[in-house]
Amino acid sequence: MSIESIQKPVGQLKVLVFLHRNGKATAREITKGAGLNPATLNVALSHLKGIKLVRELKNGGYKLTGKGEDVAVELEKVEELLAR
Repeated sequence: MSIESIQKPVGQLKVLVFLHRNGKATAREITKGAGLNPATLNVALSHLKGIKLVRELKNGGYKLTGKGEDVAVELEKVEELLAR
């Protein structure tokens, strides 16, 4: 997988960071917490599930996969660097 695998990155990156910080969440919680509209969230979740960074839970919530967690940790490092 390469960086090009993440399309329309802003929404997807927000989802990854939000789930990293919150562990798991429903679509409604992600929409509100990440500041995304429902349509953007649906596209982001669909793509992130397709590239196996996010998985859907049986209760309808979402959680990062191991690989998704690794990516989110690195995203937080980038965010810290940008905040300097």
